[in-house]
Amino acid sequence: FHSYVSQTFKVMMVSTLVWILGVQGIVMTEDYKHYGRWVSPTYNIFMYNIDGAGDELYGVEPLSYYIKNLCLNFNYVAALAVI
Repeated sequence: FHSYVSQTFKVMMVSTLVWILGVQGIVMTEDYKHYGRWVSPTYNIFMYNIDGAGDELYGVEPLSYYIKNLCLNFNYVAALAVI
């Protein structure tokens, strides 16, 4: 049983890696067609988060901003949630 689980896990990991590389290749090829250079959105997001420059994106607005946003996006549902 252990051998079967181990083999199934290996097959699943290889299959996942093949799909990831395939999709990433398609995305990079399309981006190359449009931007004229090789671009990897996955790499860019990863580096952006590693760099630490994204920490100021969220949580810097006053509380009133979030309340207004909640009311605009969820109008009557936000009012019902308060009740």
